[in-house]
Amino acid sequence: MSETDPLDVPVEIGFDPTTNVVKTEASSDGESMMTDHERIKKALMLNLENDRINRFYNEWSEDYDADVTDERYAGPITIADMAARLYPTATSSDKTHPETVDTARVLDAGCGTGLVGVALHQVGFRRLTGVDLSQNMVDLAARTNVYETLCGDIDLTQNISTQVSTATGLPTEQSDQFDLTVCVGVFTLGHVPVNVLDSLLSITRPGGLVLATVREEYYEAHGFEAHCDALIAAGDATHIESTWGRYVSEDHALYVALRAAGQPGGLRGI
Repeated sequence: MSETDPLDVPVEIGFDPTTNVVKTEASSDGESMMTDHERIKKALMLNLENDRINRFYNEWSEDYDADVTDERYAGPITIADMAARLYPTATSSDKTHPETVDTARVLDAGCGTGLVGVALHQVGFRRLTGVDLSQNMVDLAARTNVYETLCGDIDLTQNISTQVSTATGLPTEQSDQFDLTVCVGVFTLGHVPVNVLDSLLSITRPGGLVLATVREEYYEAHGFEAHCDALIAAGDATHIESTWGRYVSEDHALYVALRAAGQPGGLRGI
């Protein structure tokens, strides 16, 4: 029996490949758009294929913020609060390192429409770079006016620093030394392999911080804990903290903080 692509067959909740529109099964008053909850669930069925991920989020982009807000999306605020707690402020007594929330170079990997960037800006971070596979999502992120740099068509499974350098014209050494890298909503079923975590660590300067959300289903299916343990055992990262919390609707995620290999800098409590 051949494997069936869930996006290419009629289903109650499905992607219509003829129109590139996500729809539910036709109702008595005609075809209707999916509910926000249904669309969030459908995002878990993208099968790690970039063309499907890209078209799905390009189509969803205009409704994305409203949909996830309706489902009480907690990821951006939770990660921003974690970052603010771990990073010294400009008025902090910790003057050992020059980076503070307002001077740290931050990469928002998988920035989407900019919800994470807005949350980071609200707690004091200013030097934000956002990257995402979906150009439509990035175009919406630009409207937030909180990013210094934004790049679309960025594939997190490939060399991120080279892609950012090519897109922005920045020298590679300026695109792979972020003080803080955040990744919210990416370690989700159907989106990326677990070794994207390695790429996030490599684009973060030695001693820099990587914060990520890992949805519960992904954590179990992709062996996230074992992969983290291997990185730590190899000396590529140090575990700072991790905690389970509500993510979207009633679903939970792991909120994890790692330090990239090297000397610590600009971080509290490590």
